[in-house]
Amino acid sequence: MSKQPIPQELFKQKVIEALEHYHDPEWLGANSPLATAYFLGDWMRQISPANTRNERGNALRKLLYTTATVLWDGSVPQVRDTLVADAIYDLNMEGVTASRRLKFLWMELLYFRHYFPRKDRASRAIFPKRLEDYLEILTISRSSYHRVRKDCQAKFTELLLIHARPTFHLESLYSVEHAIGREDKLGEVNAKLKSGQSVSITGIGGVGKTTFAQLLSAQWSSAFWFTFRVGINDRVMSLLFSIAHFLHSKLTQLAVSDAQGSNASTLWLQLLAQDDRKLDHGVLVGLLRADLLRLQQHMPILLCFDEVDVLMDRLDEQIEPHSQILELLEDVAQHTPCMFVGQHAPLITDTHYLLQGLSLPEVSQVAASKPFSVPDDLVAQIFDVTQGNPRLLDLTFALLAKEEDAGEVIADLAAQPSVRPLLDRLWKRLNQVERNILKLLAVLEAPIAADDIPFENKHIIELIDKNVIKVGLQDQLSLLPLIGRLIEARLTPEQHDRVREQAARLRIQVGEYTEAMQLYAALGDYSTAVSIWEQHSKLEIKRGMAEKAQQVFAQISANRVPIEVRKRFFVERQKLNLLSGMAQEAIADIELIDWKGDEAVDIEHEGIAAIAHRVLGNEQSALKHYERRIDLLARTANQQVHAHTQRAQFYLEQAETGLAEKDMDAAEYEVSLVRGILANHQGRHTEAQQQFQSALTKAQSLSDRGRIARVYRELGLIAGRLGEMTQVKQYADRAIEMYLQLGNKFFG
Repeated sequence: MSKQPIPQELFKQKVIEALEHYHDPEWLGANSPLATAYFLGDWMRQISPANTRNERGNALRKLLYTTATVLWDGSVPQVRDTLVADAIYDLNMEGVTASRRLKFLWMELLYFRHYFPRKDRASRAIFPKRLEDYLEILTISRSSYHRVRKDCQAKFTELLLIHARPTFHLESLYSVEHAIGREDKLGEVNAKLKSGQSVSITGIGGVGKTTFAQLLSAQWSSAFWFTFRVGINDRVMSLLFSIAHFLHSKLTQLAVSDAQGSNASTLWLQLLAQDDRKLDHGVLVGLLRADLLRLQQHMPILLCFDEVDVLMDRLDEQIEPHSQILELLEDVAQHTPCMFVGQHAPLITDTHYLLQGLSLPEVSQVAASKPFSVPDDLVAQIFDVTQGNPRLLDLTFALLAKEEDAGEVIADLAAQPSVRPLLDRLWKRLNQVERNILKLLAVLEAPIAADDIPFENKHIIELIDKNVIKVGLQDQLSLLPLIGRLIEARLTPEQHDRVREQAARLRIQVGEYTEAMQLYAALGDYSTAVSIWEQHSKLEIKRGMAEKAQQVFAQISANRVPIEVRKRFFVERQKLNLLSGMAQEAIADIELIDWKGDEAVDIEHEGIAAIAHRVLGNEQSALKHYERRIDLLARTANQQVHAHTQRAQFYLEQAETGLAEKDMDAAEYEVSLVRGILANHQGRHTEAQQQFQSALTKAQSLSDRGRIARVYRELGLIAGRLGEMTQVKQYADRAIEMYLQLGNKFFG
C-alpha cells in the first residue's frame, strides 16, 4: 500500500502530477483537480461551450507554463542555446539555491520540453533521458540536482497559487430556467433595481427567495453574488476581497483606466499590497466607492447578497464584524443597485418584497411540468400541506417520482409541514454512494467543483434530478443550508470525523489551505491545523483569509494543542489577533505560556508582543519586548556566524576557496546587519547606516537579492526617521524591485 502524503503536501503532489502529464491534455482534463472550472477560473475563458476534457487540459497546460515563465527574469529566449547559456550564467552569479533561471531550465528539461523535444528530429533519439544528461546540461552535482528539484517544486507550487488565485473565484449562480407564478413580480422588482434603488427580498425558508433573486440577477449583464455563511465568510475582509476581485475582473476586461492610466481595481491592488498590519477600513471603503463609480460609467452593475439575516445578531450578543459588514452594505447601497435576500431584512432598503408560497393554480402548473402524472385531487392535497412552498414541493415531487406512497407522504407533511420528514423519507431511497455525496457536501459547507469530489457523475446527476443538490454555473455543487444542517445532524461522531478528513484533503488538493485548516481544527487535529496555517499563512493573509483564520484559532483551547506545537499555535494566534485589531487578546496569550526555549519562535513572539503593547500605549512594556527580541537576534546571528565560519573552514580543507569566501561574506553580512539593528534601536542612526551599508556590500558580493532587499528596507526605515524622504523613496523602490525579481509581489 502506497504511503499517503502528509495533508499540507497534497496540493504540491497534485501540481507535480499535473506537470508529469503536461503533454497529455486528455489525461489532465479527466484526472487532475486543477483542470476544473473552479480552479482554472479566468483561464477557462477560451474554452468552447462543449467544455471537453482536452480543452480543460490545454487550459491547465497554458496556466502551468505561464506560471513557470515567472521564474525567468525577463523575456524567455527563443533559442535553446541562449536559454541554457543565460541559465548557467545566472547559476554562476546567484548560486544553486537563488538561481531562478536555473529552476526554469530544470522545469523545461523535466516537464515542458519546448526547447528539448522528447524526440530530437535529427538523431531521432530521446534527449535528455538519464540523470547524467540533466547534470551535464545544468552543470551541477547530483546533490545540487536534488536540492534544486525540491526548491523548484515548492516555489512553483506557491507561484501557481498566486497566478491562479483559486480562492478568489466569484460565487456562481444556480442554473434556473423559470419561476412559475413570479413573472409579474420579476418585472416589477427589476424596474426598481434598474432605477438605482436597493431592494430586500424576504420570506420563510423554502419560499424561493434565492431562485427569485437569481432570476433577477440573470437579467443583468454584470451581477455580483455573495452568500453569507456563518464562520465561513461573515467577515468584512472576505466580502471586500470578493467585491474587489469582481470589480478587478470587469475593469481589466473593459480596459477601463483610472486617472493614472491603470486598468486595475484600486481596491484590489491595495488589498494585494497589504503587509502584515491591519488595513484602514475607511480607506478601503473609499477605494470601493471609486471603483464602483468607474465601472458604472461603462456598464450597469447589480450587487446581490444572500442569507443576509445571518448578520442579524441578538441585541445582547452583537458581533462587531457583522456590524462592520452592515455599515459597508448600507454605504454601497447608496451608490449601486443592491439586492438583499434573507428570511428577515437587516437593512432598511428603498423597496421591500415579501415572497409568499405558490397558489393552487401555480402548484398545478408545477405538477404538469413533471414527467409523471399527478391527479388533480392529489395536487390539491399537496397544496394544502405545503402551502405552495417551493422547497417542500420539490422534495414531494422527488419522492413521488420514486413511486413513494402518496398517502404516506401527505400524512407525514400534515403531521410536520417541514423539510425534515420529506428528507427522512428520501434518505431511505438513496443508495450508499448518494448518501456519501450528501454527507461530504454537508460538511464542506462552501461549494466545490463536481470534478473535485471522488464520486461518479451518474450519482451526482441523480441527486441533482431529485432537487437535493444545487449546481452552479461553473459546475460547483452545494446543498441548501437547511438541508446541509439536517444531513450533518445525522452523522455519528465517527462519521463526522471521517467525512471532515476527506473534505480537508479535498480542499488542500486545490490549494484552499484556510478551509482545510478549519476542517482539521474541527477534527481536533490541531498539530496539522497549525502546521498548515503556519506554512501557508503569508499567502492566505494576502487573500483576505486572516479574519476567518482568526475565528478558527480563537475557538481553540490551547490546553488541547499538543505541547510540541503549542508555542507556534500561540504565535500564529497572536499575529491573527493583531491583524484583526485585537491587541488586548494578543497580549493575553503572552501570559499563558513560558516563552523561553525555541529561539526562532521566541524572536517572532517578542516582536508581536512589542507591537501589541505599542498599540495599547504600553510604551515601557513594548520597549522591554523590543530589547528581548534584539538580544535574541544577536544571539541567533552569533550562531549563524559560527555556522558559516565552520563551513568555510570545511571548504578550505576541500580546496574550495570560492565557496569558503562566500561563507565568510555571509558571516560578515549577519554581523553587520545585527550591529545595524542594535545601533538603530539605540538611536545611533549614522552608525546604523554605516553597518547596513557594509551589510549591503556583502549581500551584493553574494548576489543575494533577498539579503539586498532586506538591507534596502532597513536603510529606508532609518531615512524615514531622519526625515530624508527622497532617500526613503529610493531605498523603497530598490527593495520592491528586488522582491519583484524574487517573485515576491507582496514585498515581505
